[in-house]
Amino acid sequence: MAYEPNAPTAEERDGIHRLVWLGAFLSLVLVIVVALGVSRHVETWAGLIVGLYIATFSITNRADDYFRALARNGARWAVIVVGLWMAGQTLMGITEGYYGAGFSAGGAAIPADDVTWQIPALANNAFFLASCAALAFHAGFLFQHFRGRE
Repeated sequence: MAYEPNAPTAEERDGIHRLVWLGAFLSLVLVIVVALGVSRHVETWAGLIVGLYIATFSITNRADDYFRALARNGARWAVIVVGLWMAGQTLMGITEGYYGAGFSAGGAAIPADDVTWQIPALANNAFFLASCAALAFHAGFLFQHFRGRE
């Protein structure tokens, strides 16, 4: 086996996995806080912690191939969440546009208070999207980790 100068020790590997659990917890808290709109201050601090955590986690080179494979799987899950959000936003925009065009083509004006196809405000919150993507990253990482143990 070749010598790897950046290979983590057993203690470092355990520490990295503990950080993943911490990040998963923080991401879950952030999703709940943003969805409920509890407090802008809590949201800001939680976002700062998760953002710094992800930035630090992304630039570390003290990880083995197994950890990198888990991180790739987590990143795949995060990208899927962003892709589904983009597709959902597009579909909601299209159906809202077609609904309005069809209603107008029928000869009627669309009432201003008509909220039949209104996109929920939370769906337009980029902070909520980022927190869901962070949670998806950790879910994908931990899912693959537990799947690999069996």
